[in-house]
Amino acid sequence: MKDKVVFKLTKDGFFIVFDEAVKFSILKELLKQKFEDSEDFFHGVKLKTVLRGRYFEDEEFNEIKNIITDITGFDDITQEIPKFDWQANDIEGSTKFYRGTMRCGTSINFNGNVVVLGDINPGAEVIATGNIIVTGEIKGLVHAGSKGNDTAIVCGKGINPTQLRIANLITVPPKEEHKKELVFETASIKDGNIYITEE
Repeated sequence: MKDKVVFKLTKDGFFIVFDEAVKFSILKELLKQKFEDSEDFFHGVKLKTVLRGRYFEDEEFNEIKNIITDITGFDDITQEIPKFDWQANDIEGSTKFYRGTMRCGTSINFNGNVVVLGDINPGAEVIATGNIIVTGEIKGLVHAGSKGNDTAIVCGKGINPTQLRIANLITVPPKEEHKKELVFETASIKDGNIYITEE
């Protein structure tokens, strides 16, 4: 489990790399243990700290920040937005970012790509002419490539929507109520059908 939380020190700062497939409660304990094992290294040092590897929503991010600050005294702590493979699919246009969980009744209809930094709950919908990338779970309606672009993709940490559309194809994946671990999945069109694969 030691490789689930990794410390990296570079000229640009101190990076903590988290395994996105590990439960948050376990990551917290691993982080504490990692700092305890490296206590002498961080004594009296102030470093710009960047969280990398998975995206933490506000409540989780604050918990991680508090752990780091309490142990090390570091207070300059940020996190990276995960970088996704947009694929070479010739989709042009800008990208819209939505921060937080999209709740029932929330809707986005955008000419370009959409990135949601949180979950898409049932009753919420995202329609984009380009790709749809979600750092959390997809449980609402999503429609990528809404103007007919069949190279668009949908990517999320668990694709379990009420309805999934890419270009002119529509599918309703079977409900999975008891997934053991949520992992990033990508939905795309292959051979005239929508397929969902793990990253």
